[in-house]
Amino acid sequence: MYKTIIKEFCAENFQEVKYALSNGANRIELNDNISAWGTTPSIGNIKQIIKYCEEHAIPVIVMNRPRRGNFIYTDDEKEIIRMDLEEIIKIDATGVAFGALDKDNMLDKEFLREFIRHAKDNNLEVTFHRAFDSIPYELQFQSIKWLADQGVDRIATHGGSDSSNILDNVERLKELNVVSQRLEIIAGGGVNKNNFKKLVELTGIKEVHGTKIV
Repeated sequence: MYKTIIKEFCAENFQEVKYALSNGANRIELNDNISAWGTTPSIGNIKQIIKYCEEHAIPVIVMNRPRRGNFIYTDDEKEIIRMDLEEIIKIDATGVAFGALDKDNMLDKEFLREFIRHAKDNNLEVTFHRAFDSIPYELQFQSIKWLADQGVDRIATHGGSDSSNILDNVERLKELNVVSQRLEIIAGGGVNKNNFKKLVELTGIKEVHGTKIV
């Protein structure tokens, strides 16, 4: 059963990637500033890590987030996001992790539609990152449907408030997983090599994510 589980290691640098691959990670999400939920890494870091991971047949998802803090972006920040996406496309990453919300913490549909379409047109997988957890609870199911309609491949979520233990969010994660029939739910935030099997057994989720997943 567990051979089919995707263990996505959240990495900041080349040495962490080497460690992760040698210990069983089968996908990398590359970030800067992981302590702030990740921001866009440097071009050099992306290039070198993609080269190394290609040699080991490991996919790399690159974070596209211009700063720490909330996920409500100004026009200037959106232009930065667009430029970073062009660079990620040129480097041949497997995919990109991204999310954008409006002032009410609902999906910024206009910008998301543009971003997702351009990423998919250039053969990138798209992960809607943990901005999802900032969406009002009662709107999350319809948000999953809309993101699936746009072609998003997966949604990263903790299933509850960031301060909660992810194993306390099992019922919500199960609900999200049932709703997300056309995309994958990837569980993150406190998932590690000691608890991911239990989480998978309890929720049916097939993808897990973290800095201690291996």
